[in-house]
Amino acid sequence: MLRLIKRSLLAVCLLFLSVDLICEVASAQDLSEAQRRIGQMDMLSKLFMLPTAEEFVTPKEMGLVGQPVEFAKPSGTVLRGWIIRSDNPLDSDDAPIRMVMICPGNAANISVFMQYAKLFTDGGLHVFMFDYQGYGKSDGVPGFTTLTDDVVAAYKFITTQQDLPVGPESLGIFGISLGSTLSVYLAARHPIGALAVEDLFSPSEMLAKYESTRELGMMAKLSINMVRESLVPQVDPLVNVAKVDCPIFYLHGEFDSFLPPSSSQKAHAATKSPSKIWIMKDTGHAPESLETHDREFAWQLQNFFTDTGSLKTQPKVDWKTEAQDGESDDKRKYSTSVSVTCDKSCSIEISLMNDDNRSLIVRRNCEPKAEFNVETNFEPKYVAAVRCKHVVKVDKKTWRPDLSKLSADLAALKEFNQKWALDISQHFASRNKVASDQQSGNKLVKKPDNADLISKVVSRLPDAETVHPHIRPYYAVSLANTFQIAGDVAPEVLLPSQERLLEFLPEVPEKHYRLGNAWFRLGFQESSISRSLANLATTLLDRAGEGDEARAREIFRLHVRMSRKKWTPVTEDNLNEIQSSQQLKQMRDEHRRKLSREQ
Repeated sequence: MLRLIKRSLLAVCLLFLSVDLICEVASAQDLSEAQRRIGQMDMLSKLFMLPTAEEFVTPKEMGLVGQPVEFAKPSGTVLRGWIIRSDNPLDSDDAPIRMVMICPGNAANISVFMQYAKLFTDGGLHVFMFDYQGYGKSDGVPGFTTLTDDVVAAYKFITTQQDLPVGPESLGIFGISLGSTLSVYLAARHPIGALAVEDLFSPSEMLAKYESTRELGMMAKLSINMVRESLVPQVDPLVNVAKVDCPIFYLHGEFDSFLPPSSSQKAHAATKSPSKIWIMKDTGHAPESLETHDREFAWQLQNFFTDTGSLKTQPKVDWKTEAQDGESDDKRKYSTSVSVTCDKSCSIEISLMNDDNRSLIVRRNCEPKAEFNVETNFEPKYVAAVRCKHVVKVDKKTWRPDLSKLSADLAALKEFNQKWALDISQHFASRNKVASDQQSGNKLVKKPDNADLISKVVSRLPDAETVHPHIRPYYAVSLANTFQIAGDVAPEVLLPSQERLLEFLPEVPEKHYRLGNAWFRLGFQESSISRSLANLATTLLDRAGEGDEARAREIFRLHVRMSRKKWTPVTEDNLNEIQSSQQLKQMRDEHRRKLSREQ
């Protein structure tokens, strides 16, 4: 009975704490299975846990060789996962860590985290990854109360395999988001070789935040106090990290919108074993880090696990902050003198942060000893530095990331979208000003045409063939959104731009994935793309030139592949029946009325 009470309290605790990946998988079958599993969960777990059954991607599709494995928990529930071996494993004498066990985040299942597996196997490390109870192909019903048992069972399974050269001392653990808390819990109770955690969070902070944002009754306050006093010390990484005696690497996105990076800073400050922390510039919650600066991200993790002794040569930082005079408290600036000592000349990234997650990250080239001043509009509480490898020196003092094609094109896309948003804003600000002037009697001023907006956006588009295939479809989304914002534009003006959109669409929409700040999506489906394709198809039908009808049918098929049923009345069965834009409009109107009746 006591164990049951403790488990129930743990569920309450994790209910407040679990903020994790938002996942969308474009499969009706998978959604049905996910709904079935969620329906079996306890009331607390079903509010926040996001299990799915269908595989996001398989090891084979990632170019990996995976061996499916299964193991039973003491309860008898069977968990399943993969052992993925590196094609070029490191020699054990050079690298004490031979395998990395991945503790995944909350959403979907381990197939979502297959890119992390590739990262490690590319670095010469074997990988073991498993699904929590009720996730993926693992048996049972998902629930917060079973998670700690899941990670312990996985650990005992992988460290007792006779055909694997893996023992506790040669096993590394990598925990992501929810998995970071579980991996710290595990490392505090069982011996491992090294621990890395991405996007750590503090249960005590989350409880405090929960209390401060809600009016709570007596029973709720009593429950929270019981959780805080009895169970938070068991799962709280700020408590557990002090019990871990292996090297620890903390990674956290600077712009994590779900879990504050100051939690990792606090854990790092409480760590007694050798450790380092990397607050990742221009990055949010996992899995965004996989693409923002992918070469450096991969190297940092690979280097940590394959050379844990490198922590001894990490830059050492001393710092002192002084408030500048002459400003009120809310406008006060602070000058921080930073002294860095390295074993040799290197490029480093330095993070300055306070407990409110205000931060500044600077990039410097350093001699073995260097000093410089950093000015901030907040008083730093944490200052840390990490050595970086994939850099391009801008001058003697500073550097910029040496980006892969993927990361460089992602950065270019972000710049394009910033300009796109400015174009939209300026265009409609100009139209509103002209409308105001005309009302004031100035009838000679002409409103900017919405076709001009489309032309301006199209002129900024890169050559589709020069863009990384994974990034290319994002431009199509921005262009389709422009069509939607611009509204009615003459077909003969719009048609060339709609044709341009086709150049940026993914070759296999169903397999295209997108990673963001605490979200991922499988399957390329966008309402603006859906409408743009349908409009292009009917424009061709209305024009009725040679070959237009056949091409319109092909575009309609693409429209169906990229659309959710609620967005369109077009299906594979009726697309050949559509003869004009007017007929499609009538079908859309009826489709909306039908959805309204069903709701």
